[in-house]
Amino acid sequence: MSKLSLYDFNDSILGLLECPVCMDSMCSPIYLCKNGHNICSECRQQVTKCSTCRDEFLATRNIALENLAEKVLYSCDNADAGCSEKMFMIDFPDHNSKCPYRLYDCHQMGEDPCEWKGHRWDLLDHINKVHTRKLKVDENEPNILHWKNFNINETCVYSQLLSLYGEIFWLHEKISAEEKRYYLAVQYIGLTEDSTNFTYKVEFASKCGAYEVTFKSFTHNDVEEKTALFQSGKCASLEYPMIQHIINGTTLSLKLSVTKFEE
Repeated sequence: MSKLSLYDFNDSILGLLECPVCMDSMCSPIYLCKNGHNICSECRQQVTKCSTCRDEFLATRNIALENLAEKVLYSCDNADAGCSEKMFMIDFPDHNSKCPYRLYDCHQMGEDPCEWKGHRWDLLDHINKVHTRKLKVDENEPNILHWKNFNINETCVYSQLLSLYGEIFWLHEKISAEEKRYYLAVQYIGLTEDSTNFTYKVEFASKCGAYEVTFKSFTHNDVEEKTALFQSGKCASLEYPMIQHIINGTTLSLKLSVTKFEE
């Protein structure tokens, strides 16, 4: 059987797994009505009569169809956006959390949290149109960043979008009043495996030059939530005793550079 005909056969099986109510592909558990018609578990909770014959549902499940559903390949939920991946139902949760065609949140901080959701390729355009404060960064030189009115006693999380090398990144910073600690992380937005194509380096130094702290890491993938990333120990962080040696009045300054590995 050719590869094309295998896909055709797979698609024909998917047609049998289509829920007559929501039209989505059914997976375990699949329920039956008295006349043998199927319905997915979510729709079963919302309707009382079979949509095909109007008869009552049974507590019986269609085990044969459930087993079949585990053997076929499904298209990604983001297929309409361009994802061509096909996978078994058991692999859906992992793929959906990493799919580069999924909808992304906007983390850019303003007076109110941004409620925008959209595709990765629309994020930069959204930032340029909606958010007035943007961080301009240089690919060739370290960028000097200043956190003015830095207050270790006020918990604050701040995120900005970076555009470098034709790619986009999130710069996340946090002051934790409870821990008396400052965090910084750079997340690559795109394919998980491509995050290791870039490194970021953060340099802190006292005004007199007596104290210097440097942190360097691969950019982090965009799957991990920033709260978990701050607590992972994998990003830059400073405790307050060290911050006291580096801060200039109420301004914390640092050098940030993002580097791309050249092939």
